Amino acid sequence: MHILDDAQNPINTVEEILAAQGWDFERVSDDEVLLQISGEHGNYDMQFTWQESVSALQVSIKMDIEYSKYQYSDAASVIGAINSKMWLGHFELSQDQLCPTFRYACFMRGMTSFNGADYLADLMEVALVSCEKHYAQLYAVLQKEDEDARHIFGEENYNLAYLATAGNA
Repeated sequence: MHILDDAQNPINTVEEILAAQGWDFERVSDDEVLLQISGEHGNYDMQFTWQESVSALQVSIKMDIEYSKYQYSDAASVIGAINSKMWLGHFELSQDQLCPTFRYACFMRGMTSFNGADYLADLMEVALVSCEKHYAQLYAVLQKEDEDARHIFGEENYNLAYLATAGNA
């Protein structure tokens, strides 16, 4: 018997949570669910992937921001600054796919639909809140019009953008 044989696939519980929210989703396999969500600031492609061999669930959210190749360096700099302050999950940017993506993976061994549902609901909320919270900073990179434009993504500007605000404009 393998030490992780007692792990249960949490994708069924993910489906139940998504259905309770009234969100449309697609179960593409036993181990994967996809959906699109419209947030206050942007649209997100969300993916849940279960890897049974290690009893881990990965949540990834691809944002609707797409950078040009010359914006990669600035975008990576902003993402690095954001990641240095993240508690859970991280943003990444590959050179192949120039869209920021939030990722978080968690071990689920010993979780059941009963004791894991609240955990998964909290995980979804943290992931979406992280995307919404940092959307403006990640979108600001698009405002840089060419390679010769003034570099505006220094630490002081990042810290200013990271300040908590009250209300909406």
